[in-house]
Amino acid sequence: MARQVDRSGRGDSDNTAVLLRDAFAAIDRIVPSRLAGRGHGAVRVAHGV
Repeated sequence: MARQVDRSGRGDSDNTAVLLRDAFAAIDRIVPSRLAGRGHGAVRVAHGV
């Protein structure tokens, strides 16, 4: 039988996937407009965000 991982002292940990999704969404809002502003014409935002 598998043992449970001791999580005492960790506090309220966030889900890594959620943190990565939020960071990606923030980058995807900022970077395309900044690249387009610098003359990069073939920049698109990612799908599904």
